[in-house]
Formats: sequence, C-alpha cells, structure tokens
Amino acid sequence: MKYFFTQSELAELVGVSPNILRYWEKSISPFKPRRRRGRKLYTRQDLKRALIIKKLLEKGYTLKAASRMLRENDTEEVMPEVYSTMIREIKDFLKELKETVSEMKREIHESLDSRNNSGSY
Repeated sequence: MKYFFTQSELAELVGVSPNILRYWEKSISPFKPRRRRGRKLYTRQDLKRALIIKKLLEKGYTLKAASRMLRENDTEEVMPEVYSTMIREIKDFLKELKETVSEMKREIHESLDSRNNSGSY
C-alpha cells in the first residue's frame, strides 16, 4: 500500500486535474505535502481530504465552505453521506469491473474452444 502520492497521482485518484489541486492548495491550503527531491508528496490523509472536497463541491458547497467544514471537523465527521456515497460508487465500480472480467474470460474461453474445435493452433 502506498503511503505517498505525487501531485499527478493524487489528481488521478481524485478525478481532477493537477491544476485543480494546485488551485485548492493555493486557495484553501487543505494539504500538507512533503517535499522530496523538489517534488511534492501527498499522504493518504491528503487523499481523503481531496476526495471529501470534491464530493462537497459536487453537492453544491463552495470551496470556502468545504474548507471550513474540514477545518472544524475530522475528515470522517464532515459528512457521513460523503463516505457512504464514495463507498457506493466504489462498490458499483467493482461490480462493473467484475462483470467486465467475467465477460472477457467468457470471450477467451469461446475463442479457445473455437480454435480447438477447428483444429488450428
């Protein structure tokens, strides 16, 4: 399990551009990135905070309001529905992924069966 993420990795995990992360960092300072060899490294706590900020913005909160909520509460206490929404989205994604893998396995087996039945190798 990774403990640190680069800015581009964090942006990809959250689903925003690195420019958005830089804007959030400049505007509300929600993260405390460490520096190693001139690169910012973000923690798993930073990842949690970024995901919560994104969800709050999607729910219609302003960036300032999201920042205030994070400052005044622990990330887990900000909005339980944010976590439940994230969990639901992850479960849906995993279900789709499982279905895709099953479909790919089925297609591979069909392809192998058809090759075996036709006698070509």
